[in-house]
Order: sequence, then C-alpha cells, then structure tokens
Amino acid sequence: MLAALKEITLLIASIVVIAHATGQREWLWRQIATIRHAALVETKKDWGCPSIFNKSACKELALAK
Repeated sequence: MLAALKEITLLIASIVVIAHATGQREWLWRQIATIRHAALVETKKDWGCPSIFNKSACKELALAK
C-alpha cells in the first residue's frame, strides 16, 4: 500500500510540474476543482449501513432518528 501511495504521489507531482512548465496552470486548477467537487458530492451521499459487522445496525439507526 505504501508503494502505491508513493507512486501516486510521484505521478501527481509530475503532472503538477509539467502543467506549470508548459503554461497549463488554468487546466491544472480546473482539474483540481473538478476532483474536489466530485469528492464533496460523494461525501454528501448516503453511505448505507454504519456497520458491516452488526446486521441490525440499519434498523437501530432508523429507530434513533
């Protein structure tokens, strides 16, 4: 997992450096904004049951509301 994290970090850093070197800063910031927006939209969605171990968690959550 750590190796994959290092690889993705290197890939992102390379994209940022290349974008700045070629004058594509606006494209880079649009991509960052798009990814940020998608991440925020996903966090607002219903995540389902709070527990995969307790099968009655959904019923307990519904009663608590």
